[in-house]
Amino acid sequence: MTLSELGQIIALSTRKLQWAAKPSEIFTNKANHDQIFIEIIPNFSRDIVLLQNLYHAIKRSLYNYLKKPAHLNDTSQIIFSKPIVKAYVYYVALLYYYQMPQKESIRHDYSLKLFKIANPTLVSDIESFYLKYIAKIKNWYLEESNRLDSDLSSKKLDVFFTSLLIELGIDTTNSVMPFSSNPQIWSD
Repeated sequence: MTLSELGQIIALSTRKLQWAAKPSEIFTNKANHDQIFIEIIPNFSRDIVLLQNLYHAIKRSLYNYLKKPAHLNDTSQIIFSKPIVKAYVYYVALLYYYQMPQKESIRHDYSLKLFKIANPTLVSDIESFYLKYIAKIKNWYLEESNRLDSDLSSKKLDVFFTSLLIELGIDTTNSVMPFSSNPQIWSD
């Protein structure tokens, strides 16, 4: 794992999605760097391992999912090649796997050892999760952007993805969150 990738994962999991979309911005100055690499980050070693493994699988899953015949058209490729859209998609999946009770065994299994590549079983599980919302994102984006004639504002993206988080049962205010005062409690 590179420092840039770690910064991107921390930015992603703490909803600093502009920096997750463009991780080089984290390192443009000390103020940006210090907002991501806060002093308590080393206290979350299992979170770091889990989020790194999830991140690789989430990226691979989206890539695989978009290679399916139903998504091989130009619009899907255009929409999901946008770094900020990808950051939101990754954010939703990351929080889903970090919070949902039915994913506890995944959290446990993938927080113990750092894998060099995305685990195929986890990739497959995340691909099935994408069935729930990739088409919905695409349809919404096409409608809001007037069939890709205009880019969408950060505010529109944030409102849509916040409603998607709620729909999926993901709580960003009162539930466990990575690198926060309310993280996962790891049982050994």
